[in-house]
Amino acid sequence: MHHLLTIFAALAAAPLAFAQPCPGEWQPGEGTAGINGTVWASTAWDPDGDGPLPTLLVVGGTFTIAGKTAVNNIAAWNGSDWLALGSINGQVRALTVFNGELVASGGPTPASSTVLRWTGSQWIAIGDARGMISAFTVFDGELVALGVTTPARTSPGVARWDGAQWHFLGADTIGSLGTALAVYQGSLYAVGVRIAGAPPLLSCLQKWTGTSWIDVSAPIAGAGATLCVFQDALYVGGMLNTNAAPFLQGFIARFDGANWTIVPSSNAAKGAYAMAVSNGRLFVGGQYSTSDTNLRNVAAWDGSAWDNLDGGLGDSTTFVRTLTAINGVVFAGGELGFSDIRRVRNIAQWNGSEWKSVGPGLNGSGPVLVQNQTLYRAAEWLSTGNNTEGLFLQRWTPHGWQTLGQPLNLFVSDLESFGDSIIAAGSFTAVGGLPSLRIAQFINGWWQPMSIGMNSQVRAVSVVGSTLYAGGQFTLADNLPAKYVARWTGSAWESFGDALSSNVAALCEFNGDLIAGGEFTTAGSLTVNRIARWDGQAWNALGSGFNGPVYALRVFEGALVAGGTFTKSGTQDLYHIARWDGSDWQAFDAGVGLDVAALHVHQGKLIAAGVASSPSTDVRRWTGSTWESLNASTDGTISSMASHLNDLVLSGSFTNLNGAVSARVARWRSCESCPSDFNADWIVNDDDFASFVASYSILDCADESMVPGCPADLNLDGFVDDADFVAFVGGYNELLCP
Repeated sequence: MHHLLTIFAALAAAPLAFAQPCPGEWQPGEGTAGINGTVWASTAWDPDGDGPLPTLLVVGGTFTIAGKTAVNNIAAWNGSDWLALGSINGQVRALTVFNGELVASGGPTPASSTVLRWTGSQWIAIGDARGMISAFTVFDGELVALGVTTPARTSPGVARWDGAQWHFLGADTIGSLGTALAVYQGSLYAVGVRIAGAPPLLSCLQKWTGTSWIDVSAPIAGAGATLCVFQDALYVGGMLNTNAAPFLQGFIARFDGANWTIVPSSNAAKGAYAMAVSNGRLFVGGQYSTSDTNLRNVAAWDGSAWDNLDGGLGDSTTFVRTLTAINGVVFAGGELGFSDIRRVRNIAQWNGSEWKSVGPGLNGSGPVLVQNQTLYRAAEWLSTGNNTEGLFLQRWTPHGWQTLGQPLNLFVSDLESFGDSIIAAGSFTAVGGLPSLRIAQFINGWWQPMSIGMNSQVRAVSVVGSTLYAGGQFTLADNLPAKYVARWTGSAWESFGDALSSNVAALCEFNGDLIAGGEFTTAGSLTVNRIARWDGQAWNALGSGFNGPVYALRVFEGALVAGGTFTKSGTQDLYHIARWDGSDWQAFDAGVGLDVAALHVHQGKLIAAGVASSPSTDVRRWTGSTWESLNASTDGTISSMASHLNDLVLSGSFTNLNGAVSARVARWRSCESCPSDFNADWIVNDDDFASFVASYSILDCADESMVPGCPADLNLDGFVDDADFVAFVGGYNELLCP
């Protein structure tokens, strides 16, 4: 039963004061989809043998985040979550399992790289092996490594571990360029090694006789890179060809112990570098493409024909470096960047019919926007199953992010409120599969195209009065000339004013006029130098402009503020940020110390973010006399900011914040927050009280009639009840926010 009036009367006479000002703190963020760096190696490992624990996929490389887990170059996937496996300081290039234990090679340099085994709690060295070790296998019950050096031998070679020390196989083997090992018909084979005194060419295949290495490549020429036993034969991958007529070329060859056959594969672009067997088929990964069989970077061979695995993975920049099969699922790792064909990030899984992400999470996030106290973002969400995935508009609720409307096919650069609707601008060309060229309107729960749209990216949108403006890299709007800016008539896009000379990156309203910033230097014949004012009739210069691009605009304390990579306006030193005094550009102290990509006003203070010169991305706050850091060290650019429930919300290309996982979106919560100020006017008054009562009468944040985001749920328990009322009254009695 509600007791609002009774509680209010009791508390009104006993004001509850806010805590004294104190430093803010960054809140934990979401995980990313997949891996945030290159995956070089992978293997299957069952940590408890016949016990109940599942077989793990273990991956190594150069990365610091796997899903929502902070790692250091090695991680394990258990089917639902990524797990940390200690820390390896340096690139991990090879993995295997020996005597039930996980074995890895890793280190920052060849001289300090070692062979390591996982004890369950830490990595410890196996003997004194060093070198850039690229492959392992088990032969005659012993661990064998390729690329080993020791204090006694500095030239790399193939070595075996007898349980006490490393022994080299052959004194004349040069293994620094070796790439793979395999055991076939009881013999040990290696690819990518050379014999001392031989021509300086890589041998396609070498066989260990027990006393020396012999070349068994003829008549195959080319560089071998990977080995795998399949259908009673040894398959070699790389860039291969026959060295005698008839000349044949391909990226894998078959060796049956005596004879060679090039597997028909047309002309591969570069070659195969990874192989694995699953469900009676040989999976081949690398960096290749074929014209006649449409193979791209990963495919499957059944002994007679190729399967392109639903079009393969990625594009010409994709590099599949490792493949591992576990229980019928094939995992591919490498440099697997996002493309419009496959939404994966450096690790993918083939489930028998399609490629999916390994673990759900954010693959990317565009701008953030607060409209009517509700936080929105454009975000690309990846899933491992049949859950909704793609690039969507989402809004924050007490129960997490809620996906809205249809998916967009490419990224969003800007979001802007326009009446009761939201405008999205970017590089997308379709929404829900229907044409919508780079700009669309979200209204009544659905995306709608805005006439034809633009011929290239729209980077910024802004509303001046009742008119919507768009700026970007386009030169056509609705198929008519419109150099980098256009305005919406209500039914079509039109050009206005003299043409700008280059891209527009930022727009804002200032004193009833439109301000444009970017890379342009002229408007018609007028020199404006990267910033200009549209007064409704013509473009006007703002002083001398700037000597570098403008990427962000904001109004702060009645003044126009510009940020970017510029360092001067005329002869005035400015260092990436400046304010307009009505006649000239003025500096903020000695500059902000970073390339500014975003500006925002939060709790009455100017915030600048972007990329710092050293050591990384940062966020700075203007105190009125100097810039202070909010201590946000990230691995990417911050490109958008908003204020929501008194939190500062950032979005950008980052995946970690101050060493903790925080993919694409982060929140900074100040102790000087004012949660009772629902309309964000920095005063807690009767307007806020009316908002609270409306939510209090509904109670449940999950109720469809509740205000989106449920801002009156001050203790974040999913309900607006008496506990929230006690907290609200504290702010109401203070009146002014800190």
